[in-house]
Amino acid sequence: MRSNCNDYGCHDGHDVMNERMRFRVGEFYPESLIKAVEEVRWKSRWRISVYGRDERWVVKLWRVFIPVTIIEVRNKEVTIRSSEGWVVWEAYCARVERQEPLRQLIRDIRFAEWMKREFGEW
Repeated sequence: MRSNCNDYGCHDGHDVMNERMRFRVGEFYPESLIKAVEEVRWKSRWRISVYGRDERWVVKLWRVFIPVTIIEVRNKEVTIRSSEGWVVWEAYCARVERQEPLRQLIRDIRFAEWMKREFGEW
């Protein structure tokens, strides 16, 4: 299954950078969000961090001494609350898109192993 980033959330030409937006994604990869936050933190020098576990993930940007939530993910429902959130989400989408061929290969290998277990040599 391909990532739903471009269908639901990534900047596709219209001006969504200042809108608060909520949408659902087909697949959500927390490890990619963590790496995207690190990438944005490194490039932009923002004081930004990600917190989460299980089905709830939050990305916060520290403004002065106050943490502001810029992205929230609950059960594959994403809420982007600021233009900084869009920057992080675009980095996440780019990362997911780059990793999709590897994820597809892993799914194919797991399927082949399952077929071999269930039906023997084929």
